Amino acid sequence: MRSVTSYFNRELLRGALQRTWPLWAAYTLIWLLLLPVTLFIRLSDRHIVYSRPTLSYELLSTGLPFGVMMAAVFGIFFAMAMFAYLTNPRATNGMHAMPIRREGLFLTHYLAGLFCQVVTLLVSFALAALVTAAFGVFDGYAVGMGLLLCVLLVLFFYSFGVLCMVCVGQILAGAVFYGILNFLFVGMEVLLRSFAGNFLYGYDGRSSAFSTAPLSPPVEIASSLSVSYVYDGIDPIGVRVFHLGTFAAYAAAGLVLAALALLLYRKRRSEMTGNTVAIGWLRPVFKYGVALCSAFSLGQLLSYFVFELTDSTYTAGALIGTIACMIFAGLIGYYAAEMLLKKSFRVFKTSWKGALATSAVLILIGLSFPLDLTGYQTRVPEQSDIVSATVDLYGGNVSGSFNLSGQESIALLRDAHCAVITDKARQTEYNRRYVPFDGDTCMLRITYELADGTELFRSYDLSIDEALLSDPSSPESALTKLVNCTEITRARVLGGWVPDHLEELRITGGYLNCSYYSDGKYSHNQEAELNAAQANSAFTALMQDCDAGSIESADLFAAEEDDCEYYLSLELWYFDPSDSEARASATKHTGEELYNGSFYLRVTPDMVSTLRALRGLNLIELP
Repeated sequence: MRSVTSYFNRELLRGALQRTWPLWAAYTLIWLLLLPVTLFIRLSDRHIVYSRPTLSYELLSTGLPFGVMMAAVFGIFFAMAMFAYLTNPRATNGMHAMPIRREGLFLTHYLAGLFCQVVTLLVSFALAALVTAAFGVFDGYAVGMGLLLCVLLVLFFYSFGVLCMVCVGQILAGAVFYGILNFLFVGMEVLLRSFAGNFLYGYDGRSSAFSTAPLSPPVEIASSLSVSYVYDGIDPIGVRVFHLGTFAAYAAAGLVLAALALLLYRKRRSEMTGNTVAIGWLRPVFKYGVALCSAFSLGQLLSYFVFELTDSTYTAGALIGTIACMIFAGLIGYYAAEMLLKKSFRVFKTSWKGALATSAVLILIGLSFPLDLTGYQTRVPEQSDIVSATVDLYGGNVSGSFNLSGQESIALLRDAHCAVITDKARQTEYNRRYVPFDGDTCMLRITYELADGTELFRSYDLSIDEALLSDPSSPESALTKLVNCTEITRARVLGGWVPDHLEELRITGGYLNCSYYSDGKYSHNQEAELNAAQANSAFTALMQDCDAGSIESADLFAAEEDDCEYYLSLELWYFDPSDSEARASATKHTGEELYNGSFYLRVTPDMVSTLRALRGLNLIELP
């Protein structure tokens, strides 16, 4: 007699496979079209000749994204097919009445779905290997790595789908929860960033990296996909896949999710079949989670339409209105979830306490941003904690991104940052008026590289007044001192960017262009090319002007351009031997010298040494 304590049942496995063969056939057909058929068509095209590295690169760089999509979509489909009986009361009772332990039921159905997907992958990649071998471009690393990563992806997404199906009692609810949970944390981070950008002074949400991306698998996996060529000198000899640890980590997480699903399945009550959420302790999580998501999504959207939030950010009225909209939308989500859980519209009298708690939490969250309970708005790193900083500054005749590493420059940056923070009341008043500010504006973005390896971002759109330059505590005064420091001045002269090893650069040539004006009208133009010796002479003079301070001062305030006799521009080409990537892409200019970078600048009358050196070259006529 067969043991009733078996953890696996062959007949049950056969029945599951027979029941889901249409889904398995569709899955197999898609993979066959994606891999062996597509490869055969490409390799049969006589107009294109693929080398082994090229085909391997295309196989992995295009095949892996499809693998992610297939694993994510069919993971929940196979989970729904294998565990659909958990959403039908009669099927659930019939299955649980069988002389098989729940562990046996779970493992049999789980392995059936996993078997379908893995077998399809094995067949598809085996045929792909045969096709590439027939055309002489077989790469065991590419085929094997593609198969391995796709299997790891299947293990995670299928296990995640099974967990969702165990936790619900309705088949569509499993698919909905699966789709939402895959992007929930990144979505909530986007909504919180949006709220912070409206009510947190200095908030900078420009970073494309999401801190919650590991909890949103498709986002993290898609960003981790990286395939590159392996070179032997200049020619590629193979390919390599990076971030393999990410795939391994998600596969391990898939095993954990499968184990969690088994534990929940053992305790799952059969009478919960048909409910939206079939696990008791998950019901309040679902209810309050829906309320929170509804508040930050629908609530913020409503506030934009009702209170024209984009024109009144930072004001008390906008804050109160936004919190009111969030509470309204949050309560809609809360009661909608409660109705789904209780399968009744009569939920208002019995759930008012939860609604009150939801409203209180939303008020606390809403107030925590503008009240700066975390100290975000007033934080300025200590100078000893700053390794370097990047300043993006646009205003007046200053425009560009500047890297700072000197202690003097960083001290001036901290002073300017503190002045901007102190000036918050004036800035928020100016920047959010309904009538545009009649004056000058300045955009300031700061990125601190800290000693602990982290970064700190801040961003400000400033309204500046030239009359406040005399006030040493004003942002106008502090920023003017900053933009005239040695590092930013040199960067401005060299076109906005200074290489790390300026002394190691080899100046290889240059180009000189001068447009002449007479009575404010364009007259004529002269141009000339500089050889290496002439360009080095100009560069040496340029550095002398920087050291002597013979550079036009940076001005944050817009000024009308005076009529000038000429507009002189200078481009200097250089070769940077310390930059391996740039060295590999070096090209020749019209001379014989290689270059992989250039400086472009305007030579102004203040640059006495540079003008003297250019006149001495006698290449063009200079006033």
